[in-house]
Amino acid sequence: MRAGATGRNSGRRATHQGIPDCVDNLVGEASLARVKRSTLYTIAAVLAVAALFFFMTTARAKVECRVCMDYHGRSNCATAVAATEQSAHEGAQSTACGPIAAGMDQQIECGRIPPAVAECHPR
Repeated sequence: MRAGATGRNSGRRATHQGIPDCVDNLVGEASLARVKRSTLYTIAAVLAVAALFFFMTTARAKVECRVCMDYHGRSNCATAVAATEQSAHEGAQSTACGPIAAGMDQQIECGRIPPAVAECHPR
């Protein structure tokens, strides 16, 4: 025991406001700077991946279609974008049929009937 040291940490050398050296070294300024830097790199990487995903999914989307379906007394509308009008129309119709058709047979049947409303325009 050192002269003048008392209490639980009397065998350890205290530095900043009673924090032992070993803890002070672990949480030094350099360690905090590295954590902050790595956090920034992680955030930048996530944002880059999100931007790439957004670009890849919308870059070729040239046509937007809104389709409303009436099927067995129920109706639903959906919008889709795609490279061609046919693809956008099919995607919107399939999406509109999803909630109003029960089961695969009805989904296929709903997809084959003409829509109540179909509007397509270039993006």
